[in-house]
Formats: sequence, structure tokens, C-alpha cells
Amino acid sequence: LHNATINSNGTFSSNKYLINSATFTYNGTALSLPGTGYITNSGTLNLVSLTATSSIGASLTNSGTINWGTAGAVLDINGSFTNATSSSFTFGGSTIYIAGNLTQNGTFSHNSTLVFDGGVQTLSCSGILGGTVRVNNNANSAYPFSISSGCEITADPSWVFFSYSYGISYVVNNGTINVPAGQTWSLSGSGGNGNALLNNGTINHLGNGWTFSSNYSLENATSGVITYAGSVINIGGSLTQNGQFNTNSKNLIFNGSSPQIITCSGVLGGSVSVSNNANHPNPLTISSGCEITVNTTSTCTFFSYSYGL
Repeated sequence: LHNATINSNGTFSSNKYLINSATFTYNGTALSLPGTGYITNSGTLNLVSLTATSSIGASLTNSGTINWGTAGAVLDINGSFTNATSSSFTFGGSTIYIAGNLTQNGTFSHNSTLVFDGGVQTLSCSGILGGTVRVNNNANSAYPFSISSGCEITADPSWVFFSYSYGISYVVNNGTINVPAGQTWSLSGSGGNGNALLNNGTINHLGNGWTFSSNYSLENATSGVITYAGSVINIGGSLTQNGQFNTNSKNLIFNGSSPQIITCSGVLGGSVSVSNNANHPNPLTISSGCEITVNTTSTCTFFSYSYGL
């Protein structure tokens, strides 16, 4: 411990770092390591008394054992979080904010919400991550958030992204995303040239309600597998379907404010409704080789182009 101030039953603060290779027990309510402060642990950190918000200015790296917090505790990591192979991290609090990458290969015992709120981020894990994952990413990047192969997560109801200034911003799933029964899932972006969820892995949506906000697209690649238990999908952007996605008995509603494209290989399945308000000469395009069925119980509506047909 360097340049440290320890307040009994209060806050432990250091403007540098906490490196532990032995056993360290702290009985206060919070930790504060601002700026470039970080934690590197290869021993045992007992921090179960933490009940408030603790912040780490840089990274948290664990190759030992960490027992962190109880009900109400929040951990805010303004860098990367690594829980190495054969390590153990037990978190008893409610929320962990992560601004960098997450690499989870050890034992991670928690039932918290993991909020990814940084720039370009990668989520890597071996098996089931646990808890729920919420994304509120503000990276001005073509690939702001990726889930690695072999990693299985449970999605929080709302994911928000900043749109890339120079093209489409892709959220890439190479792992498995689960949406529980009874839950909706919404993906939205702001500004820029639009967002897209690119699925190379597996999505199991067991809820009823799936919304891609205006200018937000879904691309299911050849290797992608999507299962959706609900009946309606609202798509504000475009749809590319080249993988496994049984849309039979689903109503796909294209309700964007920009031009939309439907691309598929063969019969799309289900039915298509359109309520597009793009001020554009080609508001909706169905690509060659794609066969759709129009929903005859609804009316297809379009905004009239200001400068012609």
C-alpha cells in the first residue's frame, strides 16, 4: 500500500494503487483509487464489509481470491477487469460498472448487473458469466462492443450505443446471448450512420418483445442461430437473415425513419408489416432472392417523398 489513508469504518483511499500478495482485510464501507489507481491481487482480499460505491481509476486484476461487498455495494472500474484462471472473485453487491474489457476465466460468484459503459470493449468469458449484462457504450467506433466465442451472458432489457460517425457501428456477438422469459429486449443508438447487431453466435430470446430502434439493424450471419419465443419484432433499421432464424408466426414490423432493406436467402417466414416514414425515393427495398409474406391484417404505410415518387 502506498500513499494510503485508511478510515476505520469509512473509506479507504489511495491516489496510486493496491497490490496484495498476502492476506488483506478491510472493514470499511468503500474503496477509492482515483485517477490511475488500480488493484492487483495474487493473495486474498477480504472486503466483504463494503456497502457503498467503490471506484477504481484504472484496472482490477485478480489472480488470487477477492471477497467483495455485501447488499447495496457498487463497484465502478474505469478500466479493464481481469479474473484469471484458477482465481476467485465473489461479489455480494448489486452493480459493477466496467469501462474497459472484461476477461473472466476463473470463478466469478455474483448475481449483479454488469454495466459496460466505456469506449471500445470486449467481453470474454469461459462458460456462463452469471448475473445480467447491460450495455451503455459511447465509443465512436465501427466495432464498439464484442462478445467472444465461448462466453454465455444474460441480457439486461436495454442496450444503448453511440453511432459511429463514419459508417455503421456493429455490436458483434460471437458467443451466446440469453434473454429470459417474461423480459423484453431493446437496442438503440444515437446519431451517426446507424447501428447493427451482428450475430455470428447464438441468441436465445425467450421473452416477448424485441425492438431495434430507428436506424438500428439486425444482421444474422451464416453461422448465426436465433431463437425468439415472442410474436413481434420491431425493426427500425434493416434486416439481413442468412443464418438460422425461425420467424414463422412472427410479425416483423419495419418502422424506421431511414431507408430500410430486407435481405434473406429464400423464404423469410412469418409476415412483414411496414410503417416507414423516411423522406426518401426508396424507403424499403427487398433484395433479390428474398421471399416475404405481407401481413394482410395491417396496412403498409410510407412517408411521401418530398421531391418525387
